[in-house]
Amino acid sequence: MTIHARSPRKPRADDAMRVTTIKRAAATVLSLAVIGVGALTVGSSAFAHEVPNERNWHVHDGTGRGPLAGDHHAGLGFWPRLFAQEGLIYGTAQAPFVRCPNATDKVFLPNGVHGAVDGAGVCMNAVFIVHLLSGVDTPAGWSTLSFPNGTFLSYMLTPRG
Repeated sequence: MTIHARSPRKPRADDAMRVTTIKRAAATVLSLAVIGVGALTVGSSAFAHEVPNERNWHVHDGTGRGPLAGDHHAGLGFWPRLFAQEGLIYGTAQAPFVRCPNATDKVFLPNGVHGAVDGAGVCMNAVFIVHLLSGVDTPAGWSTLSFPNGTFLSYMLTPRG
């Protein structure tokens, strides 16, 4: 039995083009992967805390000093009392930590200067949208959270979903 060896294949003109195309495709895939990893890295810290944007939102999880101190984590504040009044334990699946837009730090609005209320705003979690109002009588259908100094906060929990 005789084995015949093939003669080496001669390079063709389209081989160089084929190699260039493969290299370009590999570079494109690599570039897209780098962009994807970069996007995940930038967004992951904010989304890990369910804060849509760390610079404009904060979460009341009790692990930080809050937006006035440049921290997107804020104290628990009145949230455990508010949810306890509704029969819920704050920070659980039934009443997850709330996140609020920084511009809606409700109590910083001066009474009577910029409007008729001390403060108004909204915060939210995965279960509820929490409407907040202070400085006026509690609207019908809303609940009241009283404080030791005689002030109160009106709120309404709207289920999401």
